[in-house]
Amino acid sequence: MSISSKIVALILACLVGGFAPGVLSVEPDDWQLIPVPGRWESVFGEHDGFAWLRAYVVLPSMWAGQELILHAGRIDDADETFFNGSKVGGVGKLPPEPKSAWNADRIYTIPGELVREGANLICIRIYDTGGAGGITSGTVSLEGPTGSIDLAGGTWLARKGDDLSWKNWSVPSDSLQATLLARKYLATQGSGAIAPGGRIVVSEHTQRPSGDQLIWYRSPAGNNWTRGLPLGNGRLGTMVLGGPRHWKLQLNEDGIWAGTPTDRVRHGAHEYLDKARQLIFDGEVVEAQKLLQKQFMSARWTRSYQTLADLDVHQSGLDELLSYRRWLDLDEAQVTEEFTASGIGFRRRVISSRPDECVAAILEADRPGSIFIDVKISRETGGALVEPIRIDANRAWMRFGGQASHGDKFPGAYFECQLS
Repeated sequence: MSISSKIVALILACLVGGFAPGVLSVEPDDWQLIPVPGRWESVFGEHDGFAWLRAYVVLPSMWAGQELILHAGRIDDADETFFNGSKVGGVGKLPPEPKSAWNADRIYTIPGELVREGANLICIRIYDTGGAGGITSGTVSLEGPTGSIDLAGGTWLARKGDDLSWKNWSVPSDSLQATLLARKYLATQGSGAIAPGGRIVVSEHTQRPSGDQLIWYRSPAGNNWTRGLPLGNGRLGTMVLGGPRHWKLQLNEDGIWAGTPTDRVRHGAHEYLDKARQLIFDGEVVEAQKLLQKQFMSARWTRSYQTLADLDVHQSGLDELLSYRRWLDLDEAQVTEEFTASGIGFRRRVISSRPDECVAAILEADRPGSIFIDVKISRETGGALVEPIRIDANRAWMRFGGQASHGDKFPGAYFECQLS
């Protein structure tokens, strides 16, 4: 997320301040909290048809009147999306002739005249024809002139049914009540959740790091894989994702394949080459394709390359975050992340060493005793700790291993790695 220090003041206030009488009752009780991205069945139970999602964001003065880009993820099945009560987009078709667009990324431009300083309201009207419903996957964020705000990882307000008045504010949008209503919503985002309009601050004055060949950002990657920064040594690699509080290294090794080795050469295929060529010269392209498919293509085997493991690092004690930047230095083959929290400067560096055959992460702070982390290594399937964690004085080791497979079928490579 990238927002200004004004946002931090507003959001932190919601954690310690009270609410004016009557503000707590302006949102009806039948709005429920739903994880985004995620299937609304996790809260609604089985539900097809209409439902609405809404979230409040608190924007800085420098964004007021500026055009924004809303990434609303992939919505199952069709939607209409509103910003401060005005429609800004929609994909798929709603009843009476519904048409699904469940696999389409929603990217909507928000005109500057709709954007105001302080509290703003995003509402999405969704129609689900069957199966999963809601914002089920994809990038969910709001891009502005100085960076982006992550709208994923927390919860949105959701309500079954359909009423076009739900696109509007329930209080005057430019009132103190609107600001307090947004604060109340942000206060519902539990520990560890990333609230829309949350507390990572990225200054537009953050300077470009030194170096000739850099890829750099003023905002964290979060869970957006295409914004991660890659490193590798030819065999071992990693994608650096996440942000200051929740940092992730997606680890790779070039031999993690599901499925067994097999001879895929189609012996004797050359005997049909002349016939296939003649069919093409005669204009019988479809017949030539059938012949090639039958006599040249090898038997289909399910094999897939897979990642080794995810290394998740949770760093506690980080409050207001300032001066964030991260970059990949192509000359040094190093990813660096820097930020300031509570007056303390933090730096993280990642390398993938060829001589030492390892991926190394270095975490630093300019004040001793300032780094407190929890570390977890995991894999979606087929991986576990090989032995209990070993601890010796100020060092610790974890051995993690397993076997790659394709949907619990087609067992492949065995693997093991050590974290120390």
